[in-house]
Amino acid sequence: MTLGLVTDIGRLADEALAGSGGGRRPFRPTGDWAPRLADIAFAVINLADQTGVDLAAEIDAVIARRESAAAAIPADDLPF
Repeated sequence: MTLGLVTDIGRLADEALAGSGGGRRPFRPTGDWAPRLADIAFAVINLADQTGVDLAAEIDAVIARRESAAAAIPADDLPF
């Protein structure tokens, strides 16, 4: 399952290359961009289910961690 996920990520990377002219122009999603993202989401959900991970709870924990880390950055320390 993990190798299938890696394959799906590779296909998404191919779409990113196609949508940016190999990195030569700003990215524009291709027609296959959304289905490739959906393939990855399905693979992650399936992998979590098969390994007993409460994905919703883990996503909530990640959001909380990232919000906490973002709040700790002083506003005057931003690069722009």
